[in-house]
Amino acid sequence: MKTLSGLSDATRSFVGRTLQIHFEYGWGWTVHTDNNSPAQEFTEIDRVNMTDAQVIPTEFISYGGASTRGFLGRISRAGHVLHDLPLLAFTMSDGFEYDFASHICPAWRFFIGEGELVLPVDSFPRLRGARIIGGYGRVSI
Repeated sequence: MKTLSGLSDATRSFVGRTLQIHFEYGWGWTVHTDNNSPAQEFTEIDRVNMTDAQVIPTEFISYGGASTRGFLGRISRAGHVLHDLPLLAFTMSDGFEYDFASHICPAWRFFIGEGELVLPVDSFPRLRGARIIGGYGRVSI
């Protein structure tokens, strides 16, 4: 899969630093399970939609032809419904050299939960695990 979206390689300096995430409804939120059953609607969306949290990236990933496409991290806002869960975040908007301050990517895809990183060649990155929540939002400093 060839991407039309990517981050500036300078964003890799944010490993271990706090970023802000803003959760938005986007194209809908879902829950994915470990088996092959179809994704289900995430019923707690009203507790997440339009909320903010912090995430601390642990690793940036390249994918689909972009040297920096997204990151893995952990949601660190105490009291948030998604607190302390692992997060995979990657860009969804056409464009390159996005950063977290002056050229912010307007659409991000999130996968949240304990799972294994999967990088299929014919689809987007994702986490695979017993309960993975898929959603959308923005990332900034």
